[in-house]
Amino acid sequence: MSQVVLATAISGAFTFGVMIVMLSSIKPQLARRLGVHEERIDNLWAMMSLLLPPLMALGGVLVDVWDLRWVMLLGSLAVGLSVLGLAATTAVGVARLCFLGAALGGAWVSVATVVLMPRAFFGETEVGASQNLGHVFFALGALVAPALVDVLLRTCRFGRTLTVLGVMMLVPAGLAALVPSKIVSLRAPVNDVVMLLTDPMIWIAASVFFLYAPIEGCLHTWGTTYLRNMGHSEKAASKLIAGFWSMFLAGRLVMAWLQHMRLWDPRPGDPWAIVLLALLATVMLGNLAGTVSRAAATSGLLALGFCLGPIFPTLIGVLFVRHDDTPGTAFGAVFAVGSIGSLLLAPLIGARMSRSSAQTALRIPLVLGLLLSLLSMVYCLVL
Repeated sequence: MSQVVLATAISGAFTFGVMIVMLSSIKPQLARRLGVHEERIDNLWAMMSLLLPPLMALGGVLVDVWDLRWVMLLGSLAVGLSVLGLAATTAVGVARLCFLGAALGGAWVSVATVVLMPRAFFGETEVGASQNLGHVFFALGALVAPALVDVLLRTCRFGRTLTVLGVMMLVPAGLAALVPSKIVSLRAPVNDVVMLLTDPMIWIAASVFFLYAPIEGCLHTWGTTYLRNMGHSEKAASKLIAGFWSMFLAGRLVMAWLQHMRLWDPRPGDPWAIVLLALLATVMLGNLAGTVSRAAATSGLLALGFCLGPIFPTLIGVLFVRHDDTPGTAFGAVFAVGSIGSLLLAPLIGARMSRSSAQTALRIPLVLGLLLSLLSMVYCLVL
């Protein structure tokens, strides 16, 4: 049965990563299919992004008080049927319902997958290593999605492409049905869930993610612009961004290995890695904001990816060690607050980018990095 749990966790992470990027990648084709301007599809995408955090928080509570299998199964069904609905419809109203279903299903698949990861990989005594390794598959899904969508669109019509992707999104549902209930049923009392939300440590951890999320989002959105401003061609900048995300994944794999081998995190839930990684990332951001050398910008961006990658899964590992009886609620609350950070601060960074150079605008993520280092140190000291 361990293979079933492993396959369920990997498929859930991969499905969520593919879904998020896939729905963004098909906006032009979907607009033509529905006969509307692409801005209408942007609005649907924005609606889904706004709904994901509260729905993830709800999914976390359900994982704790109900049954992880059912949350994963229903979430996967919602995503798959929503994508299949997009493949069949030409009505904007139906498309809106499909995006709502994708938000609900994606949120529930994501939180159920994260809670399942310790049981799927190294066991519940190695939560940090399990989270770092498991989160590689979220990123892999996001990285593979554009190429997958492109290949399908070249070989199939748009409707058939979405049909193939929709069927793929149903895989976690089938696998979740095979997972034994005794492995994943937490059945936490509702009182424990309510008490968790009064724990100040949850909100300090959430504040750490509140500062981290906009830094990652900024580099995802503006990394190519920064490289072009530093003198790289469009083609070279695209390759370097791929290198950034490769280093991002490598950082998670290396941290998973270090934690698994007990070379770091000798005690489960040791949070000091977060402080070290945040400090290193801040130094890299300072170098990117201040350098005039194209070579230094290139190496700095790759090093930044390596430092940033493990921060979030390591934070979740620490969180799960402290709140092992209500991990879903803990994750949902932290993710919801972090997403608010992205929603509030990303427009600020974008406005600065439009008024000045990308290099100057990096001073905002630099300040966030300094605050992130400080707050993560407070989190460690209080723990």
